[in-house]
Order: sequence, then structure tokens, then C-alpha cells
Amino acid sequence: GEGLGQHGEDDHSYFIYQSVMHVPLIVKPPFWDRAKRIKDYTGIIDIAPTILSYAGIEPPEVMQGNDLSPLIDGSETARAGRYYLCESLYPTTYSCNPLLGVAGGGYKYIQSLRSELYDLADDPEERVNLAGVEMERLGEYAKRLGKLLQDQMSTEEIDSERELDEQSRKRLQSLGYVDGDIEDSYTFDPGKADAKDYIDYHRLSQRFNRAMKNDQYQQAKEILGKLRKLYPGERIMHHKSGFIAYRQGIYTEAIKHFNNVFDGSDGNIKLLLDETIDGYLMRGMSYYHLARYEEAAVDLKKAVEYSPEDALLHSKLASALQKLGRVDEAVTHLQVALELGPDNAEGHGYLGEFLAKNNKLDEAIKHYQQALEIKPDNWRVHASMGRVFAMLGRFEESLTHLQQAKRLCGGDPKVQATLQSMIDQIASRH
Repeated sequence: GEGLGQHGEDDHSYFIYQSVMHVPLIVKPPFWDRAKRIKDYTGIIDIAPTILSYAGIEPPEVMQGNDLSPLIDGSETARAGRYYLCESLYPTTYSCNPLLGVAGGGYKYIQSLRSELYDLADDPEERVNLAGVEMERLGEYAKRLGKLLQDQMSTEEIDSERELDEQSRKRLQSLGYVDGDIEDSYTFDPGKADAKDYIDYHRLSQRFNRAMKNDQYQQAKEILGKLRKLYPGERIMHHKSGFIAYRQGIYTEAIKHFNNVFDGSDGNIKLLLDETIDGYLMRGMSYYHLARYEEAAVDLKKAVEYSPEDALLHSKLASALQKLGRVDEAVTHLQVALELGPDNAEGHGYLGEFLAKNNKLDEAIKHYQQALEIKPDNWRVHASMGRVFAMLGRFEESLTHLQQAKRLCGGDPKVQATLQSMIDQIASRH
């Protein structure tokens, strides 16, 4: 089920060949103590009604799929006429048609500009396309696919994906099962590209992302060179170039590439939502590192508008706003960041610094305390607490935190000397 190299695919998210669709389903029924193998095709769609059957619950009328328990317990030996819908909407991110197919009756049909038909008994690896030979069977399976799609669309209003709460959606999205950039459409447009024409882009993009994740920038550049030759003129190439430049700290070059991303035309490969957000984040932080804080704030604000639930984006925007002297706005975004990620010790410490600089000392102490609850060995927060307590005239508490900071800060002689000087000053005043 992983599709490791079959049909030119490195992973299992793009094509709908049997190398990714045909996976074992292992069921352990209650009180079952023997092995049995069932050769009939089954599908994920059959799992829920099977579980309900074993639990003694009648499946709701709207539930698709069949109860497999009769095949398991032997009251049925085979089921004729079962056909399963196969689908991959991922190609729509490249402005291609979705890949839709039907498997059953010993054959597999895949709808595309260059349709495919395979005899799964004689050709389980789907190497010999019979679409140009068995025209009658091709038409029969195309009709079966249309019927399955019609049944699918009839239950669209109760589609489980639409009922997901935000937390569940994010979990599924992190696993690659839900994507906001994928077109949830089962229509076929003969004017769009065939998904097979973009497998090289998909494969190389996945390799590019892995290289960047492992900080292998030279390898990423070599992969990008291959992508540019295959798909010239696409603005996504500027996004990838900007990504490399940003990670290497070449901020002026990164800005130039992201300018081309946001000023250029779409091309065939559209910019995904995550890529748009990352583009504004990286261009904004490039401006930030170049001390161009006004432009940084503009881009980081756009990133936040696209993804208001991202704590990191709010924190980055707060940094830029603080540099511009817009302290109240900065504090607001830091507070939002902490609401979204309350266990962020650095965020609490950072907000404490903001508040202390603006003489909101009691509020600052609360955030320092929260930071230390999460990460009690943070010497910088202990040092900051020591300074704030000294400003409030609470010298004994100040000394306690400064001494703790000195104990935790390690062997840096400059830090040790600075903290000792602070301790001596407070002790003389105390």
C-alpha cells in the first residue's frame, strides 16, 4: 500500500494503482480463534457496517458499504457484482483532473484524458493498458464509474469530512488525508491536464521537500534545476528558490524570489494555501532580518490573515510590531499566540519582557511565573524576574531569582559576571 517506486511514484498519495489501493484488511471478530483468508474485494467503506454488525447495531440507512461478517463466518462464500470506487484528488492541486476509477469483476478502469483499463487477474501490476483494445468493456466500466460517482454525490450533504471539528481536520491534514487546497470535485474536464503528465513534478517536489527538511541545500538546488527544465515559467519555482535563499540567510535574494511569486501569474501549478502562508512568512522574516520592519509587519499580517490559528505567526508579527514601537498591538498578538499555544514557555517569557519594558510589572511577573512553571530551568526568565522584583522593591525575591539564574546559566564568564554584579547591587540595597 505504499507505492514505493511503482508507476514512477515515490509515495502513496497521487496515483490509484493497485500498489497503493490493494492493501490487506485484517479483522479479528469476537470469539474468533482460527485463521481464514477471503479473496473477495472489500473496501474501507465496508469497515463501519461490519463493526456495527458485530456490535449488534443496525447501520443507518445513509451509511454506504456492506457488512462483511457473512463472508467471515462462512454464511456467504462470495459476492458477485461488487465494484469499488478508487479516487485521488491530489492531482487537482496541479490543475489536473482528479484520478477516478472503479475496480471489480477482475478489472480496473481509470478515467483520464488517456483512459486506462487493466486485467487484474493476468496483469496485477497494471502494466498493459487494454483501453485501446477492449472498447466494449471500457465503456461498461466507464458507466459503472458514473453510477458510483452518482451514488457518492447523492450522499454529499452528509459527507463525514464536512462534519469534522477543527482539531480532527488538522490531525487528518497532518497525515495527508485532508487538504484545503484539493478541489473536492468529481467532475471531468477534458480541457485540464492528465494527472500522469505531472507525476515527475510531484515526485521531484517531494524529494525537494525532503532535502530541505534535512538542510541539504545543494541537493535541493539540483532537484530545483530539474524541475525548472521540466516546467519552465512556473512561479512556484521562485517559491522554492526563495525557500532555499531564506534558509541559507540570503535575505535580499529571498525577497526577490518571493516578489516574483506574488507578482507573477499562476501558470499551471497553482500556489497552495500553505505555500502562500509560508511565502509571506519567509518574505516577512527576510525583511525583519534586514531591519525593514514596516514591510515585515505587512507581510506577517497577511500570513496571520490567511492562518489566524497559527501561534507562531502571531509571535513573529508581534516581534515586528514591537520594533516599530506599536507595543499594544504587539502585546495583543502575543496574547493571542499564548491562547493558541498556552504551553509555550518562550512566549510567556517574551510577553513578560514586553510588559516589563512598558512598566506593567505585575502582569510581567505573572507571565514569567507561567514560563517557569513550564520550563523551570530557564535562567533568562529567572534573571528577568530578578530585575522586575528589584524594580518593585521586593529585594529578597529578586536575589532568589538572580542567584537561581547564576546557578543555571552555565559557565559563560561574562554572564556570570553580569549576574553577580546585579546580585551585589541588590544585596547592597537590601
